Amino acid sequence: MSSKFSGYRNNKTPVVLLSGNMGTLDASSEIRGSLNALHWKFKEVQGVYKGDSEVCFVIPVTQDVQLRALKSLAKHFKQESILWLDADRNAKLIDLKNNTDLLLGRLESFTQSQFNMLNDSLKENYTFDGSYYYIAV
Repeated sequence: MSSKFSGYRNNKTPVVLLSGNMGTLDASSEIRGSLNALHWKFKEVQGVYKGDSEVCFVIPVTQDVQLRALKSLAKHFKQESILWLDADRNAKLIDLKNNTDLLLGRLESFTQSQFNMLNDSLKENYTFDGSYYYIAV
């Protein structure tokens, strides 16, 4: 069973979002097991990346060593990138293959009705925690 923490909507702790997919395979159970073995708190949410739906893990990161470990874990599971959210919810895509970062904007939350009114291009990459949709704008 996953450890839960208060959602990242108002939480000011930096977090990493890690996909549960490994290429075209669902590796969520293996990733969940790895996170539990490390005794790390996390929250499972629904993500959409490049239009593809996936399980996503939101992991609070309070030390640089945790970020380095998550990068290694993501590489082990053949992830091409992870999403870093700083304390102000600025979103940065960390490309693990090219070792580059891309600032995506600030993560904003949307209700279902607000999300439905968004341009389709904004709906290609988002996270849904059961209550709110989150998109970097």
